[in-house]
Amino acid sequence: MKLIRILVHPFDVQNTVDSLAHNGFRGMTLDEVFCDGTGLSPGLLKARVSIQVGIHEERLKRAVEAVELAGCRAEAQVHVEPLLQAVRIRTGEIDEAAL
Repeated sequence: MKLIRILVHPFDVQNTVDSLAHNGFRGMTLDEVFCDGTGLSPGLLKARVSIQVGIHEERLKRAVEAVELAGCRAEAQVHVEPLLQAVRIRTGEIDEAAL
């Protein structure tokens, strides 16, 4: 299992979420975050939205493609982390079944 964190500009959130949902990714968590600028504006904090979703490992490539298909007008980043365990509290489902 993997946890992907997608960082996008606020104006690209809806297209990104729609593209992920269209490709079967559900149960997303969205957070407003502030990122330290690089490149032309180092040190300047910029608002971004972090979209997190737990996925089956074999669907990782499809998730990245869904972000690409969203047509983000600005830079988007996808960070991938191992997801050691997932538990759906309401049903008691564990790991793959909980995603």
